[in-house]
Amino acid sequence: MLRLECRSGGHNKYYEFEIVREGLEYVATAYYGRIGNGPQTSHIGTSRILGDVTRAVTSKMSEKLAKGYVQVSDTGWAFQGQLDGPPQPRPTTIPPPPPMRRRRRSTSTPTQVATVMQTRRTARETARDRREDAEVEANLDSHIDEILAEEDDVAPSPNAPRPKVIPPTLTIWAMNAQGVRDGDHVEELFKDDNYIAQEKLDGMRAVVHITDRGLRIFSRSAGVADNTRPLEKTQSLPHLKDLVINGMEGCVLDTELLMPDSDSANIAGAVNSKEGTSRAILFVFDLLVMHGVSLMDSKLSVRLGMLQSLSSYLMGHDFIRLVPYHGKEQTKRALLQDILSVGREGIMFKNLSATYCQGGRPANNWYKCKKSATYDVVIMGFTEGQGKFVNGIGAVVFGQYLNGQLTEMGQTSGMTDDVREAMSDDREMWVGQVMKVGGMERLKSGAIRHPRYLGLVEDKRAEDCIYSATEQ
Repeated sequence: MLRLECRSGGHNKYYEFEIVREGLEYVATAYYGRIGNGPQTSHIGTSRILGDVTRAVTSKMSEKLAKGYVQVSDTGWAFQGQLDGPPQPRPTTIPPPPPMRRRRRSTSTPTQVATVMQTRRTARETARDRREDAEVEANLDSHIDEILAEEDDVAPSPNAPRPKVIPPTLTIWAMNAQGVRDGDHVEELFKDDNYIAQEKLDGMRAVVHITDRGLRIFSRSAGVADNTRPLEKTQSLPHLKDLVINGMEGCVLDTELLMPDSDSANIAGAVNSKEGTSRAILFVFDLLVMHGVSLMDSKLSVRLGMLQSLSSYLMGHDFIRLVPYHGKEQTKRALLQDILSVGREGIMFKNLSATYCQGGRPANNWYKCKKSATYDVVIMGFTEGQGKFVNGIGAVVFGQYLNGQLTEMGQTSGMTDDVREAMSDDREMWVGQVMKVGGMERLKSGAIRHPRYLGLVEDKRAEDCIYSATEQ
C-alpha cells in the first residue's frame, strides 16, 4: 500500500494505491477521499502481467504528484495468494507440426550462412524497434487523455496541464553541478536541511534507458557524427546491454559507471576501446522517467521517493548499486570526512526542492565539494621543450570556451614520459582533444592556480568545455 496526501490550498485529500492478486490476475485499486472521511474506490486496472498494473498505478501516482500530492508512506505491494505460486499462462493448443519437405543442399560456406543470418537478425530488430517507437508515439495522446479522465474531482479541460509521457527514444542530457563557492558556502549547505549529501563518484556519467530487452546507455556528451543526441555506449557494455530488469520497463536512470580499482580516465578508456568492458557497475542516484512518465519537472524529493519505491526491482543485480544519501547536518559532515580520509573525491550537495535541468548547470540545485578542483579543458598547443626535453614538447597550452571563443587559461605539465613522447611525436593529433587538469583554485582572471595534467577525457567534446567561475 502506498499513500499520497495533499494538504495545500485547504484540500486535505489523500490517495492510497493497492495491488493484490486474485487468482491468476493482478488487480490495482485506488482509495481516495478527504482525510478523516471514508474512502471512495476506483478500479485502475487488471492484468495477468504485474508490470502492466504497476505502470497503470505509476501513471496515476505521477499525475497526483504533479498536482501537489506528496508521498507519506510506502509499505510495498502485498499480493494475495502468494503460496499458490505465480500466475500461470493460459493453456494453449499446440498445432500439429507441418509436413516435412526435402531441402536442397546449400552450397554456402558456414561463414556466409552466419553473415546472412546476422544481417537478417539485425534487420528484424531494427524494424521491430521502429514499430515499437511508432506505436508509443501514436498512443501518447490517448494515454494522457486516459490519465486525465480518471481525475476524481474535476472534469478534464482542454487547457489542463498534461503529464509528460516519454517515448523510449527520448534524448536526455545529463544535468551538471556547480562547485561550492568557498568554505562559508559549504557550512551553509551542511546546515541547510533542504540539501542532502551523496558521495561524488569518480567514474563516467551514464543516462540509462530500461527496455524490455535490456539497457540502453548514453554518455553525457554528443557524438561527432550526430551532435543532436548523447553518444550511445550500449555496445561497449555487453553485460549491461542484455540486462533485463522486470518491472522497470520505460524507466530512465541517472547513474555513474565505475570499475574496480579504476579512475575516470581508465573507465573512459575501457568503455571507448574497441573491445569495451564487462566490469563496469552502474551506481544509480536519480530517477528521471518512471514507466514512460517524465519526473524531470518534479522535485528531487519526489524523484528519490519514486526511486526508493522501485528499489526492490534493482536489488539483486550484480552490476547495479543505489547511491545512499544523507540529510542531517551531522551525517553530512561525517560523510565528507570519511570520504576525504580514504582519499576519494568528495561529496555532492543536492537541493530536495529543485527540478532536473537537462544539460544545464543551474544555481541552487547541485553543488560539488572536493578536496581539490579539477577542470575539463581543451589542448590548444605546446611550448617547446628545454633541457632534457629539448627535442620534444615542454608544457601543454590549454583553454576553455569564453563567450563562444576558445580562450587560453594556462599551461601545464606533469604527464608521464610515455605521454610526453606521444605528444611530441604527433602534436597535431593532440590539439583539440579534451584533457582534465587539477588545480588549487580558479583565479579572478580565469586562470587555474598550479594546474597539473591528469589525463584525457574521452567522453566530452571540446565545445562543451565552457568557462564557469564556479566550476570545480
